[in-house]
Amino acid sequence: MIFVIVVTAAAAVVVVVVKVVVIVVVVVIVVVVVIILLIVVFVVIVVVLLLSFLLVVVVVVVVVVVVRV
Repeated sequence: MIFVIVVTAAAAVVVVVVKVVVIVVVVVIVVVVVIILLIVVFVVIVVVLLLSFLLVVVVVVVVVVVVRV
């Protein structure tokens, strides 16, 4: 009888530990995905800003060249 109680308690502990491990793994995966998405968004914003800046520079250079000619 005591053996059954010990096995049941051990099984309950294993279930709780597995649940905690699964929750921790899911949280870590979500955090990593969010960080990756933030980095991607930041890179896209920087690239767009650089491209717009380059476009402005090109337009200004073209206008200056056309006005001089």
